[in-house]
Amino acid sequence: MKFAALTMVYRDYPALRRWVDHFGGLFGRGNLYVVSHGGDPEHDKIADGCNIIVMPRDDLKRFDAVRSMKIANIRRNIEADYDAVFQTDADELLFFRPNFKLHADGRAIFAIGMDAFPDGFIFHSRFCKAVATWGRNKLRSHGVWLDRDPPYTPQLTDGLFLVHTKYYDIDALAVSNVVRSEVANGAPGQVSTESWRKPLKISMNRFADYESREWDGALTDFRNVMRNNWRVLRSGKIITTKLHSSPCRVRLPEWSGL
Repeated sequence: MKFAALTMVYRDYPALRRWVDHFGGLFGRGNLYVVSHGGDPEHDKIADGCNIIVMPRDDLKRFDAVRSMKIANIRRNIEADYDAVFQTDADELLFFRPNFKLHADGRAIFAIGMDAFPDGFIFHSRFCKAVATWGRNKLRSHGVWLDRDPPYTPQLTDGLFLVHTKYYDIDALAVSNVVRSEVANGAPGQVSTESWRKPLKISMNRFADYESREWDGALTDFRNVMRNNWRVLRSGKIITTKLHSSPCRVRLPEWSGL
């Protein structure tokens, strides 16, 4: 099967470097698509050999909705050449168990989500994201926005894991938090997401929550809860996960490479 990976990035050089190295090793750099928000010579260096697409950064109004629409258009333009185009943020990596086989239903692929920290991770529904879709469907609100509204209950894909690496590298996190604050302060009223307006507070809360958990946890238990843990948003168009995380933290497995 032939896969591609697609991301959008603004600065965030350590995350982009890890993303390109990781997915380049999986799919080859020629099958990676990096949307550089505003253009950046450093992105060009890091993503050398990838397909680099520059998106203007002259207006941040309705940022999430506009970004979603534009990236969906890019995906539709390239998806005919691939069995699946996996779309993640620059600080998210996908891991495939050996002998992974894709069984796609044509609507969306949801990964099993993990929030990674320097010495372990938490299974978390926030990162049980839709990472691929087809046609006029769009990836929105960590789920999938269906162009049509057929009855649909997603399933987490066996052997496919999404690892959110934002809190894994403390030094890179500090740099990212500064960038986020600058962006939010430079566009008052346009960037309203709390993770951009108050990145340090969000980071400290995440680490406090992580440190409060015991060492244990089982993937099977998490999957059993997630089986019926879906919600429908916006007049039945968006299907995404309900909030849930494993009550314990787990050691990073060797296959993570982190």
